[in-house]
Amino acid sequence: MKTKTNVFLDFDNTQFDGHLHNSMNSFISNYSNNDIPGLTKKQLMKELMGTGPISEGSKQAVQDALEFSLAVDRGRAKGNPKHKAHTFDFFDAKGLNEFAAKSKGQGVDVVVLTASMYPNAIKAVYEMNGLTHLKDISIISVPINSNRTIMAQDKNTEIQKYEENQRLKNKELHTVHNIFVDDSKENIKVFNESRNPNNTGILAPNGIDLKKLNTAVEKTLSGKQEFVSKGVSSNDNTENQDLEEGLYAYRDAAGELHSSKHKYKENVVSTDKKDLKGNLSKFTETQNKPQMIREQGARSQASHAKGMDNPQVAPPLPPRSPKADQAPAVPPRAKAGQAPPVPPRAKAEQVPPVPARTQRKF
Repeated sequence: MKTKTNVFLDFDNTQFDGHLHNSMNSFISNYSNNDIPGLTKKQLMKELMGTGPISEGSKQAVQDALEFSLAVDRGRAKGNPKHKAHTFDFFDAKGLNEFAAKSKGQGVDVVVLTASMYPNAIKAVYEMNGLTHLKDISIISVPINSNRTIMAQDKNTEIQKYEENQRLKNKELHTVHNIFVDDSKENIKVFNESRNPNNTGILAPNGIDLKKLNTAVEKTLSGKQEFVSKGVSSNDNTENQDLEEGLYAYRDAAGELHSSKHKYKENVVSTDKKDLKGNLSKFTETQNKPQMIREQGARSQASHAKGMDNPQVAPPLPPRSPKADQAPAVPPRAKAGQAPPVPPRAKAEQVPPVPARTQRKF
């Protein structure tokens, strides 16, 4: 019986120490036509949001955006000892490249699953850092949503679609293992609670742990993980090698490729720094809390004491309505033929005395 292992990797603050998406948002919002000679703002956005080749000018824009973000973040760290500056570099570029190469040899699919709307910026960063085994990687982008649970569900839905299309293409596929690495607790929680018992979620609040990831992959290939069938032949894992690059790298039952570009038209992401939709730092974990508080503005001490500044603390839920079995008790029913007791009548002496009638004089 055939098995398949898929690895889905978040990008910002998982592979990469910093928010490439936020860096590009900030850079584009302040960009004017021909700031980089021959590159208009419209062309820059089109190339970074698309899936085709990008110009050298757009690659330069990505590099400039990261250098600017690095300088700004270092400046903030100097003024605030509690703020840890991001490197705006990969946590382990060499290890990540080696993992991608090894996975290809094992027939394991490695896919980027991100909420960034700039997939070509990600590919440009791979190229700039010499990650040759990731330059042609499939990138699935989900729309940014201010509701982190909805965004987590969107990521999980894309993983399910990916698996479903593998099964449609290969009817002999018996077991599919999906491994998902992300820095968001909500994303991992939703994924782990989904229907596939072979799912493995790895939370990476401090960046990807390649040792842990390699161990998880080896377990699926060796049959040590529960519900895993034995044996994975490299010849059996070719079902997704012909997929083209795109925001959604999957085919439907008819073999047609689909893209998520229409979702971005419906979920327009503003470059306004105050717009929650365009700022992905709101959806990361521990190491990014200082940045989240900084971007959201100072809040009152009272709110902080209640946990409102902590993205992990949900607002208190309203009191639950009483359950059906908690309704007021019904008095016991009277036995058949037995009338309910009549309340005792008031005694005669308990009736208030009638005032004496006045006598008439004749």
